[in-house]
Amino acid sequence: MYDLLSALHMFHTVAFIFFVAVYVARLIWLFRLRSPKDFSRRKGNPPKGIATAFALLFMPWAMESTRKHWPLYLEFGFFHTGLGLAITISFLLAYAPHLLTPPVNVIFAVFVAAGLVAGLLRMARRLARPEMRLISVWDDYFAIFMVNLFLFTCIFAL
Repeated sequence: MYDLLSALHMFHTVAFIFFVAVYVARLIWLFRLRSPKDFSRRKGNPPKGIATAFALLFMPWAMESTRKHWPLYLEFGFFHTGLGLAITISFLLAYAPHLLTPPVNVIFAVFVAAGLVAGLLRMARRLARPEMRLISVWDDYFAIFMVNLFLFTCIFAL
């Protein structure tokens, strides 16, 4: 049993190092690209504009699209919260399994299950709505399928 756990721990560590290496390489490549020339005049405060754009995510009342389509905002929130917790669980299982007590497992499982339901709704909408099918490519379907599969297996890992 110990050999299997140590092998899984080693595999998780190697996979994480590979993940970090790929993202660092990607960031290096992106930062080496030339940014397009911006010919518009500056107006306002750019740092404040950037902060506001990011803060709008947590202020749904400030966006008209969210006010009109609040179930989609809730779906977005549940999906990303479930995904964030699933990623957290993958680290806790590998490095601190003692923190995953039965009450914690139940709370995490409920949120991950809500994320899975939201992910399945996103997939169904993408398949059902003609305008979504028109702008979707195979990569969109594959990505949402893989994320939903990850959320599904995470529930059973708990």
